[in-house]
Amino acid sequence: MSLPTPITNVVEISVQGSVLETGGTTRNVFNIFHYYQNPNQPSPPSAITVANAFIAGPWAAVLALLSIGYVGVQTVARYLDSANNAYSAGNPPGTGALALPRQPAQQAVVALFRTAIRGKSFRGSKHFGPLATAAVTGDEIAAASVAAWQAAMTGLVANITAGGQTYTPCVVSKTLSQLRVDPTTIIGAAKLTALTNKTIGTMRHRKEKTVR
Repeated sequence: MSLPTPITNVVEISVQGSVLETGGTTRNVFNIFHYYQNPNQPSPPSAITVANAFIAGPWAAVLALLSIGYVGVQTVARYLDSANNAYSAGNPPGTGALALPRQPAQQAVVALFRTAIRGKSFRGSKHFGPLATAAVTGDEIAAASVAAWQAAMTGLVANITAGGQTYTPCVVSKTLSQLRVDPTTIIGAAKLTALTNKTIGTMRHRKEKTVR
């Protein structure tokens, strides 16, 4: 399989939150997103400018659907174009909006992202939680919340504007890319669609450790 043309001016945004577990410990809840600057535009703005635009836009729609058990810790971002670029801190990701009680921390809404290129290297997924109990019915997203989740996921495949420039959400293949040393090679593809599972998913590493 021939690889697509490498992409450049790619920002990695790490949205870092936490949830207080019932036993009193804290569990990290991280999500990673990638955006690349559309070609033939002027010099790119800072990674933090892009991250802050993401937090104010697509992320705000997700945050409105999370339990207040989600507490934003920090947002950090960097351009992947050089292995030497360090992460810088942007605006904090905020706190979830929906009242307690919440579902167990490992339960999450799952979104699947698809690009125009076949293969697992060009597909992505995200797990969003913790979820408010009122927003879940049995094993699925409550019917009243489905449309809002679908709209939020659609926002995650839409372009954003940062510093007057247009950035497109993408899937970066960590397998096919070379990001450890310069010169880097970034292989990825633009996200075209987001599929939202109505069935609640799980992330095992977010599960509280056994308490006795």
